[in-house]
Amino acid sequence: MSRALRFAIALLIATSVGLTAACGDKESKVASEEAREGRDRELLQEGIRQLQDGRHTQSRLLLNTLVNTYPDSKFLPVCKLALADSYYREGSTSSMNQSEIEYRDWLTFFPKHELADDVMMKIAEVHMRQVQAPDRDTSHAKLAERQLMRLLEQYPNTDLKPRIEQQLWEIREVLGMHELKVARFYYKQRQAYKAAASRAKEIVEKYPQFSASDEALFLLGVSLFEQEDTEEAVKYFQRLAQFYPDSEFFNDTVGYLKRLDAEVPAPAAEAERPKPLGPEDGIMGKVYEAISRPRLSFIDKNGVLFKKDDTPEQALEKAMQFSPAATDRSAGTND
Repeated sequence: MSRALRFAIALLIATSVGLTAACGDKESKVASEEAREGRDRELLQEGIRQLQDGRHTQSRLLLNTLVNTYPDSKFLPVCKLALADSYYREGSTSSMNQSEIEYRDWLTFFPKHELADDVMMKIAEVHMRQVQAPDRDTSHAKLAERQLMRLLEQYPNTDLKPRIEQQLWEIREVLGMHELKVARFYYKQRQAYKAAASRAKEIVEKYPQFSASDEALFLLGVSLFEQEDTEEAVKYFQRLAQFYPDSEFFNDTVGYLKRLDAEVPAPAAEAERPKPLGPEDGIMGKVYEAISRPRLSFIDKNGVLFKKDDTPEQALEKAMQFSPAATDRSAGTND
């Protein structure tokens, strides 16, 4: 290698390092500044104004400056919540992922805050907004279910309880339908009765309020019958006959019970029969959900505290409402 070439490479490296350092200095100046009394409120006010005007990047620069410069500010809870809300409101996949990180970070700092259950709900909504149709990936549905269950466990008396229970049912409808489609495939296409029974049994045990429980029971009974496990088959056929006498599978179920010389139980009283928690959408609703994504109720695309339609003044008023003089910052995670 010639001396001239070595000199050129060395110069290029030095220039690159210098540029990197310069960029780092610039970013650090944006994220913090010299502290002065009352400046944290100014930063919060301007950050909220930028957020409500839809300037998310500018808003986050101001809010991060508050976080870095005034770590003991009474505005820290609402400031960090505004940061998380800004990502959630943007709505892109990357922004949603970042909002979950920010909300979880917020819970680490403020686990006893009065908005903690609302923040946990928002984490569930991050995943609910990304739930796909039952024949596609179910990872977000499972994460949403886990978060909603955790929320109920940690806040059993939350005002959100009716909403959580409804959303849990809707999420489990997606998960149950996913398992049912797999069970149908094994049963009809492969005659793999052991695999079909495994999937159908998971539905019966995990999702007792699933709207197609009668079909799951029928597939389970027939799959066990085909494996000559007649005692178990009778148990599930009788359960279907007793609790789903109006099912389209009722007559076939009775036929199997008679072939097995088993008793056909009397129908249970109407009040004892399982009832889905959600409305019947009809055939067009089911087709839409099969080709698109589930229509889950109650999902709010606003942030926990900062709503898109609020004026900057309204948003700031909320921030002041949740900014007591002495903020409880008990350590520990709530999620």
